[in-house]
Amino acid sequence: MRKTGWNHTAWLTAAFTCAVAVFTAGCAGNSAQSSVKETTQAETTQTPAAESTEAATESASAAGTIQEEAAEAATQDEESGKDLSLQLAEGIDLRGLPHISAEDYPKVDGSTATLPLSYELYALCTGSTYSEAQKAVAHSKTDQSYYAMLTDGDYAADLLLVYEPSDQTKADIKNNKIKLTSEKIGLDALVFLENAGNQADNLTTAQLQDIYSGKIRNWSRVGGADKEIAAFQRVENSGSQTLMKKLVMKGVKMQQAPSYKTPSEMGQLIENVASYSNAENAIGYSVYFYARNMYSMPNLKFVSVDGAQPSPQTIRDGSYPFVNPFYAVIRSDEPADSYAKKLYDWLASEPGQQLIEKLGYVPVTAGKDTESGAAGGSSADTKDTAASASLQLLQIRGGAELSLEDDQYILLDGHQTALDDSLRIYDRNLKEVKTVSGVSPSSRLTVTLVRKGSAISASDDKTGLSGLYDLFEEKWVVQPTYTYMTANDDGSFTGSSDEAGSSAYNFVYRNGRLEKTKAYYNKVGDAYWNDDDGDNVITVTDKSGREAGTVDLAAQNMRAGYAVDPYYIAYTGSLDDTCILNSDGDVVLTKQMLSDDDLEKLEISRADLDRLTFYYFDLNKEADIVSCALEKNGDYDGRIEFLYDLGTGEVMTNRKDEISSAYVDDYSTPVFLVHGEDGDKLYTDSDTPAMSKDGHAFTMVLQDGWYGYRVDDKTIAIEKQDGSQKYTLSVPKTADEESNPGIGRCVAKDMFIFSTADEATLWQGSRCIRRAEYIGDIPFGDFVAIQDPDHPLMIVDKTDGSVIFRTSYSTQYVENIERPVMVLREGNYAAVMDLKGNEVMRVMERW
Repeated sequence: MRKTGWNHTAWLTAAFTCAVAVFTAGCAGNSAQSSVKETTQAETTQTPAAESTEAATESASAAGTIQEEAAEAATQDEESGKDLSLQLAEGIDLRGLPHISAEDYPKVDGSTATLPLSYELYALCTGSTYSEAQKAVAHSKTDQSYYAMLTDGDYAADLLLVYEPSDQTKADIKNNKIKLTSEKIGLDALVFLENAGNQADNLTTAQLQDIYSGKIRNWSRVGGADKEIAAFQRVENSGSQTLMKKLVMKGVKMQQAPSYKTPSEMGQLIENVASYSNAENAIGYSVYFYARNMYSMPNLKFVSVDGAQPSPQTIRDGSYPFVNPFYAVIRSDEPADSYAKKLYDWLASEPGQQLIEKLGYVPVTAGKDTESGAAGGSSADTKDTAASASLQLLQIRGGAELSLEDDQYILLDGHQTALDDSLRIYDRNLKEVKTVSGVSPSSRLTVTLVRKGSAISASDDKTGLSGLYDLFEEKWVVQPTYTYMTANDDGSFTGSSDEAGSSAYNFVYRNGRLEKTKAYYNKVGDAYWNDDDGDNVITVTDKSGREAGTVDLAAQNMRAGYAVDPYYIAYTGSLDDTCILNSDGDVVLTKQMLSDDDLEKLEISRADLDRLTFYYFDLNKEADIVSCALEKNGDYDGRIEFLYDLGTGEVMTNRKDEISSAYVDDYSTPVFLVHGEDGDKLYTDSDTPAMSKDGHAFTMVLQDGWYGYRVDDKTIAIEKQDGSQKYTLSVPKTADEESNPGIGRCVAKDMFIFSTADEATLWQGSRCIRRAEYIGDIPFGDFVAIQDPDHPLMIVDKTDGSVIFRTSYSTQYVENIERPVMVLREGNYAAVMDLKGNEVMRVMERW
């Protein structure tokens, strides 16, 4: 948000504690008020008086419950010491720091290493706890954050806390119409890390250049043991790689390292250097603050360079050679009274510099009480405070237990996080039971559930090829020789390759046993059709894999196409006309099969038909209705669209009828809405138009057996197709409604979303419980995540419509729900929770 604001002229530290208490209570009250409208009980159609009475009773109960939960959460935060902002602000003059509501807080982006500073600013300005700040603030890393500053719109950044960009990004900044202004607010340094047992404690700049250019390859040449040097690098355009080229290499070309020695994350590099081959021969680099405060490891040490050990003192006085500042950045035209400009100015002020120092950074201006003892690092007080506020890449909640089944485990994929690239497996008590390296799951989810005795679709990190891997036995049960290994809905896997002439196979792995069968992609009825040889002669195979016959397309002037079970779509003639065959191989529709009555409905002659190309579009399997079209020479405007009943063999519509379709429920079976002279008709699961119980023709479909029709310009009636339930909703008519049967949708039991150009509404029965510019729903099995910009995200049980969990912020979103856990993205973290909303694990995501 690009908003302006005001300062508290008496924003004293003593008063800040009170302000936090008042603000937290206010937030709890506001949360209760905004959530009163969200009910969790399904309802039937009632009189307005009864509905109003019930709503008031439920609202009062919901408000009381939410206030109690908010008070309990605040107490837990206080007792667990999560609110670090007051501790770090103690003794700092906070006058000039604006008080900002969470809704008006500017979009702050930046580098990974400046996240603690960004969290602290958010907490101090909004009165939030430090843990709440971690959920609300996200940094997209150095170069990406600069591009966020150079864009307009909802995702544009207002303020950066960031390191120097890469040369390419600098060029893009220079050429952009948006101009930036920066202020140096802190000092950092590029530091080198070795295994603690390495004897080479001091390196010169020239030696580092020779190591990373490939001239020096053995530690014995620089005072170490006779071991090969494993020199880890960062990926191109990362912040530390930019510093490495600028401060150390200075034009000297770096040798190209293998991919496993160029990790994409700083934390991953640090961990690799610490553990590489257990040979104490690795070296890597990072920025000082990150390596010291955010991802320190006991078996690593900093390397002295040109005789200087990196520390706050040597970084500040410049005796350590690779010093690099970090900045606050705003747009040059940022208004003077905007929150972003006020934060920008405050960070460069003396109080802002004091806060930066308390967080463990090196301020630009010398601190008053940290010079003594700084030669060996920062003062003890500063170090302890910084450590308490530092980021943890992985946090496990002690004492947590999940209701996992006996053979069920949690799989944490390090490839998706700032951890190393290993797979970590946890039991129901969140105890790590196994670590697996060298394998990448195909799911690309941070957390999934796995079962002992089963295999996952995965790829080999070295070759990139895919197979099936047993995580607990740590072995490939299907060797990684396939380009793709895809998981199917029935629990089987399909392996396929891009190599010419290669075949695809289906694999089933259960209880340690592997079954392998030929994969047939064209399921037609109870059989599988496949044209392996490309000769347009289909081989038909039954479920057991036995050959049941052939369908000779070539003999009928047809060639192979694709299946839309239970039919097969082939092509015929030089114009690529469509031909539809049933599961017995009989032709059930070509354009030549249209009768004289059919042509009369479509107002074309038999002679005209020969000059038109026939296309198939959609198939409603339940009703055997297909939507088709005839057109001449690709003339879309002259296209004649119609519905055809494969059961009766007749065209169902007239030439002037307008036809639209929508996919519902399983997203594979469409329904058809026909706008004609004799009114609107909706064809769902039969060739008879769907009607309401009182005789109204349905004109919209909402999934899960719900259909609707418009009563007037302000009202919609929806009901189950069997007439068992009915609701009346106040939904204004929209401009595109005439041709859109999918204007509303059922997202859970008795819960509906209706979207217009200006507003979306969420309904529980006949009651509107949310209004927003946009409301989205993402299904996950038995659950659905409902999100909009104005409310906390909701997790709803689709089976009974109950709200099982509300998140703290609308900015959170769901990555995965897999009973009994869900994974939310919160800022730079993924939070693993049980289905009651209790957090059990938190891990920094890879950006």
